[in-house]
Amino acid sequence: MTGRVLIYVQHLLGTGHYVRAAALAEAMTDIGLSVTFVAGGLPVVGHGVRCARFVQLPPARATGADFKGLADEEGRDIDDAWKQRRTAALLDTLEETRPDIVITELFPFGRHKMRFELEPFVERIHAMRPRPLLVSSVRDILIPSPKPLRIEQSIETARTFFDAVLVHGVESISPLEASYPAAAEVRDLLTYTGYVAREGMPETQDGADEIVVAAGGGAMGQALFEAALGAHALGAGSNRVWRFLTGTNAEPAWQAGFAARAARQPGTIVETARADYRGLLANAALSVSQAGYNTMMDLLATGVRAVIVPFAGGKESEQAARAEIFEQAGLVTVVHEKGIEAADLARAIDGALAGPPPPKVDARLDGAEVTARWVRDRIGSARDS
Repeated sequence: MTGRVLIYVQHLLGTGHYVRAAALAEAMTDIGLSVTFVAGGLPVVGHGVRCARFVQLPPARATGADFKGLADEEGRDIDDAWKQRRTAALLDTLEETRPDIVITELFPFGRHKMRFELEPFVERIHAMRPRPLLVSSVRDILIPSPKPLRIEQSIETARTFFDAVLVHGVESISPLEASYPAAAEVRDLLTYTGYVAREGMPETQDGADEIVVAAGGGAMGQALFEAALGAHALGAGSNRVWRFLTGTNAEPAWQAGFAARAARQPGTIVETARADYRGLLANAALSVSQAGYNTMMDLLATGVRAVIVPFAGGKESEQAARAEIFEQAGLVTVVHEKGIEAADLARAIDGALAGPPPPKVDARLDGAEVTARWVRDRIGSARDS
């Protein structure tokens, strides 16, 4: 049985949402589904998606960590004409694809800035005959809007238009209601898939006994990198090589300056990103990173010692919540980003290296494959009904 799937993803700051959605698309492709992957954020350099069709909408990004503004690829504020063009492109893609199932990453529980295109998109889906199934794909920790009416709107949209909500986590570890209490109102729509982790363990000779410092795409990682470089200068890490992966979204001028300063400290390597990042972690003595969903899954998969500095800019709380869960399980050491000092990070690094390795955790990491099979089965059930 084959089926057509359309996945919509809009990353505004980091690349985590994109990477997770890409893993879902590739798992579905691997079992024979025809996937159209619709991306609305800035292009993710070096991360293609294995799928039948990739559609890049005119890119939008957040203008800051508070997500209050939207800008286009050139940094210009988007206007109504831009919104109309992008909405038309999204609706045209829907009509051309005629999917059996549509998956919206995070919406309606987030991406409220994109309602200008997502509301007509959802309405068009419901007007199609036969109507595609409509599914929301969310991580296991959500950040509720501070506006009660916005939360009510999200729940109403889910109940009115959506057939299911796929939660990419393990309910016994982190139930969705713990971070988003209103999810109790749509509990009958929820299906937990397990964690979505990257496929395989890339082989590499690099990283052996190193300290690997990374912050995802790097757009909001400057505080972490500066503190880590300072910790290196203080002698943390027992003379190990430190490898800094500054990310593809870091501000170019800062990135160049950081690389120049790091080069003056012996025992450092600075790169933007590595496709074999998980392989580096498997070889490393220690990981120093933020606490994004995909990064934490890489830590689980590799079992590397880790010091976590959760991003806390704007109204962000998801990384801090996830870091707390992992710290309570004895899997990581947490250093808070606000007011971070090199000496604090140095102590945490040396403590983690001296301590025992993290315990083995029986956490499902096959969420992409579980999701793919769920989608295939739902398409089959819909066709049979």
